[in-house]
Amino acid sequence: MVVGTTSLAPRCRLGEEGSIPLLTALWREWHIDSALQQAYYAQGAVIGGISAGMICWFEYGLSDSIPGPLGPIQGLGWLPGGACPHFDGEAERRPSLHQSIANGAMPATWAADDGAALHFIDGKLHKAIASRQEAKAWRVESDANKQIIETAIECQYLGQPNS
Repeated sequence: MVVGTTSLAPRCRLGEEGSIPLLTALWREWHIDSALQQAYYAQGAVIGGISAGMICWFEYGLSDSIPGPLGPIQGLGWLPGGACPHFDGEAERRPSLHQSIANGAMPATWAADDGAALHFIDGKLHKAIASRQEAKAWRVESDANKQIIETAIECQYLGQPNS
């Protein structure tokens, strides 16, 4: 990728798996974040990612990037709210997210089962897609009484139907 006056960013960029604090710190230090942001907002570049690469675009995410239990971490903030990957793939994800939302540490959050992806256009959910038939996406939030509400979002399955 060339960052500078001749090229802002590629037309498609995937966030990396791994440490969100390290990823976003490096992008900020090398001004890659501003080049990607300009490409995203001004040129319509596609951004995406798996795991930490999902979280990095949101305001917050539920992460294991910092040693210890799962907890909230700041992302770049280009998409509103929170993000939680591996919603069905790691036993502690769902209860940790519920607790973080109920105690106010996380905002309302978009969660994705393993194999599911969320497609946003202009900061709004456009659709959910999946590489596994049973995968779902979720909107997880709390009501005024701090009760957790999970709203399942059906995914468009991209594979071949079972015969």
